[in-house]
Amino acid sequence: MKNSFSLFELIITIFISSFVIINSMFFTKELFFKQKELLAIEISKIDLLSTKLFLQLNKKDLIKNLSYEDSTLYFDNNILLEDVSNFTLKSASNIIEIEILIKDSIKQIWKFNL
Repeated sequence: MKNSFSLFELIITIFISSFVIINSMFFTKELFFKQKELLAIEISKIDLLSTKLFLQLNKKDLIKNLSYEDSTLYFDNNILLEDVSNFTLKSASNIIEIEILIKDSIKQIWKFNL
């Protein structure tokens, strides 16, 4: 009788341990993919911020040197930013307004005074 109870305890312990290990692996996998996705978004935000700073430094040449083709933003025929879903450039008197959308998820509107 004592042996059968010990065997039953062992089976229950193995079952509970395997359940915990399997769920931990699924949680770790989900956490890894979520972190990878968040990393890509944060890298896109950094790229967007550096593009804004670059355009701010070169705001006098924006209208003649900035162009948008095939989801890519060019400055003086050099690639400035890729994966741009939507881009508009509006110029009124002394203000340049740029509306940009990257990867269909991050949208920003920038205004520069000339």
